[in-house]
Amino acid sequence: MKKEHTSIRLDPAVLARLKDMAQERSTTATALIDLAIERFLAHETVVGELRGMEQRLAATIVRGLGETARVGDDVQLVIAQVDQLIRFMFQVTPEVFDKDAAAIVGSRRYAGFLESFAKEFVSRKRRAGFAAKVEDAMAGDSN
Repeated sequence: MKKEHTSIRLDPAVLARLKDMAQERSTTATALIDLAIERFLAHETVVGELRGMEQRLAATIVRGLGETARVGDDVQLVIAQVDQLIRFMFQVTPEVFDKDAAAIVGSRRYAGFLESFAKEFVSRKRRAGFAAKVEDAMAGDSN
């Protein structure tokens, strides 16, 4: 490969150190300058790649935080639903005297609960609406 000629200006102390090092390594000052420039360019390439990776990683972390927040919302909805179920059990269900009849009624109520639960949680938008209903019901209970 044909090399092109260029001129550079160096501080006399730097030039002296460069020539000494070239002599110690049995090479030329030009070869050391060429090596230094290659290493610098390689370093800059790696730094650019690292910056790109850092940006992609940051975007991934931000997406992960968003998903975590949505999971937290879903957990709060489940907690509210469980709270409503417990309220239902303790406030509405009468004392049980006939265990067989209670099992039949309990199964029917449980099936109805699962059916309404599934309908309310079909989509995230509906979950948000359901959460608002639960919060309204809870606010009504505390008044």
